[in-house]
Amino acid sequence: MSWHKFSDFLAKIKLGELTPMIAVYGSDRFLRKQAVAEVAKKMGAGKPVEQEVFYASESSPDQILAASQTYSMFAALKLVLVYQVQAWPPSQRSLALGYLENPNPSAELILFADPPEDHFEEKRFKDWFLGAAKKIDVVDISSVNDREMDALIKELVKDSGKRIAPEALALLLEALGPEPERIYLELEKISLYLGEAKLITAEAVSELVIGTRLQNIFELAESLGRKDLERSLGIYRKMLAQKQPREMLLSLIKRHYKILLELGASLGSAQMQKQVSQKFNINPHFLKQYLTQAERYKEGDLKRVFAEFYQAEVKIKTSALAEEVAMERLMLRLCRI
Repeated sequence: MSWHKFSDFLAKIKLGELTPMIAVYGSDRFLRKQAVAEVAKKMGAGKPVEQEVFYASESSPDQILAASQTYSMFAALKLVLVYQVQAWPPSQRSLALGYLENPNPSAELILFADPPEDHFEEKRFKDWFLGAAKKIDVVDISSVNDREMDALIKELVKDSGKRIAPEALALLLEALGPEPERIYLELEKISLYLGEAKLITAEAVSELVIGTRLQNIFELAESLGRKDLERSLGIYRKMLAQKQPREMLLSLIKRHYKILLELGASLGSAQMQKQVSQKFNINPHFLKQYLTQAERYKEGDLKRVFAEFYQAEVKIKTSALAEEVAMERLMLRLCRI
């Protein structure tokens, strides 16, 4: 029993036995589905496995334990899935661990926990699961590193019968960040668009994932450079109204300023500009716009921009400050540079 990263957990259950009870810590729905599918595959070994779903907000630990001890009428094996475990106080979560005293050999109990958004509440919540990891396997899907995302994307692409160019993979990660569910949905869209074509290119990612967002980012950067806060906030809110997640917008804005920083250092050298264009897979149509914006900034100004990004990310992750407030404060501070 231990605390596992997602990829390590998959490797473990392929080689060893399942523990009677597993907790999945994190909210990404795609990785949750993957975890359930892999556990069912291991558990069933080709036999059908019934799934019984409960919500902790509507069910007590006693009800869950009773269901876990009840044999299925439809299949020899059963997965008992309990969502919203954060609704149980620590005492009830500890009662659920009582399943380990007399586990049903034909059933597997999986608890799903959504971490609180507040940093300090999340720490207390996580501490309970760290303690529980001494008795059960806990799968941490709350954060996925670049290596894991790289492997996951390649696996998803392979499953769809496609290949992905390295620069397309890098652009996809840069645009979306380490968000498995969003990346899965975007890859599904790209795959449908490509049809019989096998290679996912950076151009396809740029067109289908980033699309009109890129022009919006140019307009936003232009307004920020002109210190026009009202227009900057207007463009930002328009992008939110288009159902573009704040995390993705922050990632795209950061990417834009990275390009400006590197192009700013390359001004006067066509060879260096070509290298930057290739590195970021810049469409020639947009290069002139990037260069025009890069010329407005001094290197020190752009370094201050990244200091502001860092501070905004820290505030979002470590305080109760709403993302909306943190992002709008970021817009204000960027306008002052």
